[in-house]
Amino acid sequence: MSGIFFELVSNAVSRIERAMPAPVFSAATMAYNQIASAIFGVFLGASLGAETYGTINLARSIFLILLVATPLGLDLALQKSFVRGGDSDFLRCSALLWLRGASIALSIAAFLCAAFGLGDWLEAHVFQYQGFALAFCVTLAALPFATDNAVLGGAYRGILRPIPSLAASYLVQPTLRILLIVPLLALLDGAKAVVWGALLSWALAWLFVAAAARRDFGGAFRTVGALSEAGRILRLAPIMCLSTLVFTIARSLDSIALGYFASNADVGRYAAVQMVGQLVAIIGASLGQTLGARVAAAARESDHGRLRALLHENMSMGSLLSAPFCVAVALWGKDIDLLLGPSFVIPSSVFIVASLTQWLITTTHYASAALTMTGRLLTELHNNFAALAFQICAALVLVPALGIDGAALSTGLSILLINVLRQRQIAAMLGAPVATFHLALPLLLSATIALPIWLLGATAGYRAWWLTALEAMSQVAISLGVLLIFYADGPLRAHMIAISERFRPLRRRG
Repeated sequence: MSGIFFELVSNAVSRIERAMPAPVFSAATMAYNQIASAIFGVFLGASLGAETYGTINLARSIFLILLVATPLGLDLALQKSFVRGGDSDFLRCSALLWLRGASIALSIAAFLCAAFGLGDWLEAHVFQYQGFALAFCVTLAALPFATDNAVLGGAYRGILRPIPSLAASYLVQPTLRILLIVPLLALLDGAKAVVWGALLSWALAWLFVAAAARRDFGGAFRTVGALSEAGRILRLAPIMCLSTLVFTIARSLDSIALGYFASNADVGRYAAVQMVGQLVAIIGASLGQTLGARVAAAARESDHGRLRALLHENMSMGSLLSAPFCVAVALWGKDIDLLLGPSFVIPSSVFIVASLTQWLITTTHYASAALTMTGRLLTELHNNFAALAFQICAALVLVPALGIDGAALSTGLSILLINVLRQRQIAAMLGAPVATFHLALPLLLSATIALPIWLLGATAGYRAWWLTALEAMSQVAISLGVLLIFYADGPLRAHMIAISERFRPLRRRG
């Protein structure tokens, strides 16, 4: 039976890889994940209410922090190590098994800590919400599956074949999560149904990517030289892991601070803001899936011109593709209460700050590869520590004073700080700035197009979810079209047209 399953997965991955290039599949699956998560998040928020929704998302915030730590930085180090071909490929595949085992063992240890005391202690002394301990423990039970998926994702990106990992993370897992949680809601109370459904979806998604990895990284296992190769790869990982971990903690402190200083309902409302804010990256987030490996290759050749071109294209495309969504969330996001109910009435200022923060992340975050993949790991680590220190201070001051407005503002300011530091260092390294005012032009143009549409709807004096959706989608469609025609320079326009051309074989097959 297992042989049939492995064969089915292998054939499915092969068909996908033949049918479409990785960038197309990446964009499609990440967009699907964002849309499906947002729509299903609306359903869950309306079904569970702000307090229960907040409890689940608080547990998930800690899960995401641990998910950065338990892969030991291998999801990044393998991108840099596996990009090299040669006679040592088989040896590195053997080393990968050792590395996967180490990361899975660490994730199991983290789950056991949660199950045997940590969850109860957090519920009693930190997040004093009934049911948090159970939600936390079941959420962390998915950590071993998610950890191995992350490690394998690094290996697949290193060989520039990210499709199996993308399919597991952005197609299989979110789809199964929805299909499992919906019937479980009829059998269990809300929080239990959500966390158990998420656990099962992670386990099944892991089976998918593990089956693909058996084909791509399998073969006869060998120990001679594999441990030393694993050690060589692992030496690259700690600083990468620590840098990303510090950044993730800083990104999660807003929710954690709300959980400590404010009510669980505020955590739920802020989770709704983050859910809607993710739509800003619905397309742009897919642009950096193989950027790290390509930057590493250019750095080995000391090709600064190619590095500048890679970073310029990535950030320009990120801004162009995320700006219309950023403006839509900023202007129409507050109407989320029309779908989720009166417990989700949220000030528009929170959506404005959160959407701008997400635009900045989508546009500039992948540029960190210019430091992490070129031997400047300590520099990026210092940047992340500076952002974390600032975020802690800002959260301690702003969250008690301003609530969810303070949470959004503290995160936005810390993201701005780290990007100012990072871009100054990249400019010094390459001899010229990569991030310039041109990155903000799509945002300004999208806002100019959106304001008349928003004012027209506001003067009508009628609120309905379908009208909000119509206004927002009209603005996004018009802005994307105008940006492509009038803003994108020659290379960018050619790049976008080339992506659309890749869909032609799919239309012919259909």
